[in-house]
Amino acid sequence: MGTGILSAMLVDYGLDKRITLEEGVVKEKGLRWGKNTKTADIVKFKYEDIPSEYKIISRGWINAQNVYNNYSKVELKKGVYYKYSFEMIPTDYTFKCGHKLGLIIYGTDPEETVRGTIATRIKVRLNTIQVDIPVL
Repeated sequence: MGTGILSAMLVDYGLDKRITLEEGVVKEKGLRWGKNTKTADIVKFKYEDIPSEYKIISRGWINAQNVYNNYSKVELKKGVYYKYSFEMIPTDYTFKCGHKLGLIIYGTDPEETVRGTIATRIKVRLNTIQVDIPVL
């Protein structure tokens, strides 16, 4: 029985100083929660010190055996192509002019999925890939 994980990343390619997860204080005790209440620092996310060439903006995963739904597995047969559809994590993101959008499809994601004990080779027909991105 064939097994495997399909993972995908949506990537923003283009040299840029991007926002990090690190916060910096803009104004100490600049935020008052109400009359006679405590104050809090006003903070904002910091930007990278050195520009990076890309940023992963979304990810998605699916068990390759979940061909028809997320709650039942099918036996995967060698040499047979299967159609998959899965959603990626929604992200509010703004692309800058001149940047490119990339889709990376790969197997096990060591940061998010369980590594299988059986090696599986997955082939993807590039001309069948469709990505739908909602735009505001």
